[in-house]
Amino acid sequence: MKKTLYPLFLAALAAVAPAGAANYTSLAVSGSAVEEGGDFAMTEIISDPSRPSLFVAYLQLNPGTFTLSGTMADGTHVALGTGASQGILADGGQGVEVTETGIVRLTLDAGSNNLEILPISSLGLKGSIVPDDVTLDYAGRGVWRSTVTLDQGPTTDYPSRYFYFLFNNDESLAVKRHWDSFRVDMPSHGISVENIRLNQGTYEITLDMASHTFAVDAEIDPMKVSVFGSSVANGSGATSMEGYAYLYGEQLKQRYAAGTSPNPFYTSGVSIGGNNTNSLLNRYDDVIRDFSNYVVIGLSLGNEGIHDSQDLQKQQEVFNRWRDNMLTLISRLRADGKQPVVVNNYTRSDFTASDYNFVKQLNLLIHEWDVPSVNSLGSIDDGEGRWSQGYINDPAHPNTLGHVEFMHAFVPSLFDALIDGKPQPERDLTASATLENGNVITLAPEERVHPFTICVRVKGSEAGQILSFGHGAGSRPFTGSVNIDANGAVVYNSPLKAPVTSAPVMADGEWHDIALSHYFARGCTLLYIDGQPVGTVDERLTLGNVTFGDNTPAQSSREFAEIAFWRAGMNTEEMTAHHQGKMLKSSLEIYSPVAFASDGTIANLAQSTNALETDSSASLAAVTAETDGFSATGGAGAATVFSNGTVERVYTIDGRLAATVTATPAGTRVNLTPGLYMVRNIKVAVI
Repeated sequence: MKKTLYPLFLAALAAVAPAGAANYTSLAVSGSAVEEGGDFAMTEIISDPSRPSLFVAYLQLNPGTFTLSGTMADGTHVALGTGASQGILADGGQGVEVTETGIVRLTLDAGSNNLEILPISSLGLKGSIVPDDVTLDYAGRGVWRSTVTLDQGPTTDYPSRYFYFLFNNDESLAVKRHWDSFRVDMPSHGISVENIRLNQGTYEITLDMASHTFAVDAEIDPMKVSVFGSSVANGSGATSMEGYAYLYGEQLKQRYAAGTSPNPFYTSGVSIGGNNTNSLLNRYDDVIRDFSNYVVIGLSLGNEGIHDSQDLQKQQEVFNRWRDNMLTLISRLRADGKQPVVVNNYTRSDFTASDYNFVKQLNLLIHEWDVPSVNSLGSIDDGEGRWSQGYINDPAHPNTLGHVEFMHAFVPSLFDALIDGKPQPERDLTASATLENGNVITLAPEERVHPFTICVRVKGSEAGQILSFGHGAGSRPFTGSVNIDANGAVVYNSPLKAPVTSAPVMADGEWHDIALSHYFARGCTLLYIDGQPVGTVDERLTLGNVTFGDNTPAQSSREFAEIAFWRAGMNTEEMTAHHQGKMLKSSLEIYSPVAFASDGTIANLAQSTNALETDSSASLAAVTAETDGFSATGGAGAATVFSNGTVERVYTIDGRLAATVTATPAGTRVNLTPGLYMVRNIKVAVI
């Protein structure tokens, strides 16, 4: 760097460097020229431990004089001022005289006592996200600060979004940060530094050259969801890097635009390829500088080294490190006022059976953590811990179709539920209800469904339907179902292929967990009973609405204890854990202990805003009740009451008066909203 003497000094700088000049332990700028008076500490810069340090200070000098006062390693105090040789300071020299006000950088070479005085005319920002001519204002005492809008550059690939500081618009005077730190320095000093990663936005940015630190501040955005992870979370493998985080963000925006969600949530990427749990802990400030309310953590055991450590003991150490570091991240995020969400571990093309086993173990653990989570393994697992065929970009990354499957594993209304304060669900095996006479419970899944698992806990050996679902769309949708046959066997009637039949397990009259688990990418549906697979159908389903109970003409009676719906396929270890009473929460959209409230509704405890509905229309729409010349029927949009001129009152099912009517023998129509009603204790249904 060219050495420039500040031109406003009247006296030349001179003297001979004293012996031991390289051994200063501290230096400060003192004197009447120092802004706001008092000492101004200089910062020691050590670029090469084998060479003397540099001491620098950035400050405003006013008319007056200054000296450099400090302490030597042996405790000796010095006061460096001008002497006989230009540019060289010496102990006991005269104060350096300043005649005009200006901002400067003072640099003392401790080896030669040579003082460089550099005028500072501006401090700008440069980088991929920075528009032209963005500068910071000098705030005093070596600090620059301004509120700026940084809105340029790429919208995907977080590492390519950055800025750095630049004095005097001179690249040799660039200021960047120490690796994953708030410390800053100049590359020209021979110190290894890097650009400052930052997403686009409006920020108050501070550069404090008194402490050699920087700060980026903004208001927390309650609608922002930061995605903090590695290459898959960053979109690697997808076209234009538009991976699952981007796709889920687009779904969140579309839900708000359509009025499905009241909240304008969006995602913001802060992920870097190759990261593991240690990397995220080291660069934790990246996610803090994203100023979001929610943080999705997306990491894998692959980057942690599970495949590279084929010794079981070393693999267990990798497992433990991922687990412990992830719990630390969750704790730190909560301490900083953020709500974490964890993406479970996923597949890789080179995983071995041992790798896969550790991934499944870890995911079972995450299912039960007190944190929302996403079952990414259940989206494109081929059943052996590898990517499903057709969903691979390279061994470590899914392609765009694979990222789409990841996105479908997210509960669409998860963040609506979190902003409403909905807690984590807890398992309840005490409640139950009987569905009979055509009464059913219905589920309309949120948005489009690809992988899924539906599980019900039921008992009763009577032949009939347990659940049914629509497949396909348009004018000719198909229907699949799970039934009990006359022998007590469970039958999965695929809408596309031949049925699968179990042993007669229901004949014992005990509670059983019956589940359908569909892997869209793999193209198969598994029937599980009590956690064990009993049959597989190769098919690819487009799930529509689901009906629990029997609304067929047979209308069997059956007791239901639980209904669960996950947006992911489930492996045998997961279904076994569910059967054993574990609460598996990853990608859980519906969890209901089947018990009806006084208003006829049924709760959903999962962290979503979706709801189960009760439906009695199959059995009640055409009911005619008749007694002593009185009758009442339900129908489309109305009930009709028949009587000989008597005044009849129509009540809702929970006892509220809905209408009063004088009925005639020909029948009097009462317009009502759809629902169940009571007339003279006779139940009618309006549809």
